[in-house]
Amino acid sequence: MEVSRLLVLCFLVGVACAINKSERIKPGDRCNKYKEILHTDQLDPSKYQSCGQGAEGECYTMRSKCDSIVDCTNNADEKGCKDEHKEQCEKDFLGKPGVPFKCQAIEGEDPEDRMCILGSWECNGKVDCPNGDDEQNCSGSTSTQPNL
Repeated sequence: MEVSRLLVLCFLVGVACAINKSERIKPGDRCNKYKEILHTDQLDPSKYQSCGQGAEGECYTMRSKCDSIVDCTNNADEKGCKDEHKEQCEKDFLGKPGVPFKCQAIEGEDPEDRMCILGSWECNGKVDCPNGDDEQNCSGSTSTQPNL
């Protein structure tokens, strides 16, 4: 009974999920699989995003935005993405040709599950890595606006 009330709340109110542990949110996942629910206006937009209309009650982490893996049943996490932002690091990404730059791993995260960023995103004044390491050791001032 409690689960069904939670699903109805997720569906009607349009809330997003706060993840209980580090895991990829899969299509069809609902808020009852997560630690708590948050109204969209209480959500930290640097970490979570509601999938929105057509996928009410679903959400995804900002790390999974534009990673070529569909997390929302309405494909919201993969809409409006640039072709060059891919799950696989390729030669056009930071680092030597064929050697990708990856953001530093977050504590408790598998180091191989780090995101790739474009070379032009390093020291551009916008934080793209979860730990902000793409804006470290840069000359000049930087802001903390994410590249989305």
